[in-house]
Amino acid sequence: MYLIRKDLLRRRSAIFLVICVIYFFALMAFRAYGGTYSQWKPYYWKSRADALNYKLGAMSAAFLAGSNNADRTPVAVNSVPVLVYHGILEKSDGVNVDLETFQDQMLALHKNGYHTISVNDLYDFLTGQKRLPRYSFLITFDDGRKDSYYAADPLLNALGYSAVMFAIAEYSNNDRNGYYLDSDEIKRMAESDNWTIGSHSYSHRDLARVSASDLPNEIIGSRSALEDLIRRPVETFAFPFGDVGSNEALNQSKRTLRDQALATYRMSFFQYLNGKRFTQNYQLPGDLGDHYLVKRVSVKPEWSGEDLITILRAGNPKLLPYVASLDKHDGWVSTLWGDLRLENGRLIVQALPDSTGSAVVLDGTRLWRNYEFAASISKLGGSNIYLWARFKDDNNYVACNIGLSLAHIEEVVDGKVHVIKGTEVIIPESTKREGFNAIIRVNGRTVECLSNGVPLVSTEFLSRTLDEGGIGFKVWDSARGAAGISVTSVGVTSLEPGSTPAESQKSATL
Repeated sequence: MYLIRKDLLRRRSAIFLVICVIYFFALMAFRAYGGTYSQWKPYYWKSRADALNYKLGAMSAAFLAGSNNADRTPVAVNSVPVLVYHGILEKSDGVNVDLETFQDQMLALHKNGYHTISVNDLYDFLTGQKRLPRYSFLITFDDGRKDSYYAADPLLNALGYSAVMFAIAEYSNNDRNGYYLDSDEIKRMAESDNWTIGSHSYSHRDLARVSASDLPNEIIGSRSALEDLIRRPVETFAFPFGDVGSNEALNQSKRTLRDQALATYRMSFFQYLNGKRFTQNYQLPGDLGDHYLVKRVSVKPEWSGEDLITILRAGNPKLLPYVASLDKHDGWVSTLWGDLRLENGRLIVQALPDSTGSAVVLDGTRLWRNYEFAASISKLGGSNIYLWARFKDDNNYVACNIGLSLAHIEEVVDGKVHVIKGTEVIIPESTKREGFNAIIRVNGRTVECLSNGVPLVSTEFLSRTLDEGGIGFKVWDSARGAAGISVTSVGVTSLEPGSTPAESQKSATL
């Protein structure tokens, strides 16, 4: 009888202890989050529990290992990726990531040595005032949603990561329906060590279509409202929908929008800007536009942690010599015109049925200067094949244009096309279909185009502004859906300043 009562007492004591532990963590969470449990979702608790479990495991591993050997040595990092999320859901809706995927992505980043930086670090890096360690990156969230903050914050804390929350001023001051973070939550985030508050406009409208009289309130008014709320400077801005008015019909609105943002914030963040193809942000001395406009990678809900690492690595600056693997690890980026496919070690660049052409660029090549770009190409159709070099953006690059009966060297500067030099050349269509080796060389202001090792056309008068940039392909034909090429090899070799064509030709490998 005594033993039974003793066993019962132990069970009750254990139950009481469990209740006390649950109550303690609930109280800590309540205090940490200010008691605001409007629209609290059960999976937020899972986020906290998983983060605690990770932290305990990491502490044990660190104790057993004795030290943290992560590389934080400042080196000559030339680019920084910036990620953007919106909501973090229990189950993905096809647009926003789910909690499990977000955790997988963050843990993969941490495992591979990636560490977050602040917006001030990014600004100082882009303006040449600061060097950054390897694997630096920035995390951003748009809209100021509760589900992004409460789902992400525990794991970010556990990993020692920081992030930027771009809040919509109108909703952050007035919303109490539980979807957006309210004023108390925004203030609490601003006071923490791992969140920075930025502006996502006043009302989250398409700013390229907002009237000139309303635009100041969306850009300047949102900053003032948020600064009044958090009592701290708000120096960063994220364009609603990530779009800097990329519709060409809205050029004037786009210029007004960008000028207003430039005058109000140190940096503005975007995902979509007509012509900007490289996924990371480079330290480009003297180019204020690239310091102020920051490109972001919109993280997809179908990406695993491994997928995200592959994408970030593909966007890293590439070294010369370079040989493409012609798979997802290269980082071929579509210009959103035509079709890009990677099939069985081939790069297919092809027009869609309703388009006259297609074009792609190779990510991570923005800083290349003097080089030879060689490719083995089979023509699938169409009249013109272009090899791009010194590609900065859609409006600034040089190209070898190989047509039905011509070879031109064309430069595009600030969107204006200029044929520097051209000649009549006939390359048999049978040769193009069966496959030929196309080469473009850029060395200082000298540009050469070759086919199967035979010079086609050259010039020594390339625009001085096209002093560096990456590579790409373009196909074109006046008939819709006709143009296309299959690329079976790509090799790029560095050319030392002053090297002769004969010397550089020896280094071509196809």
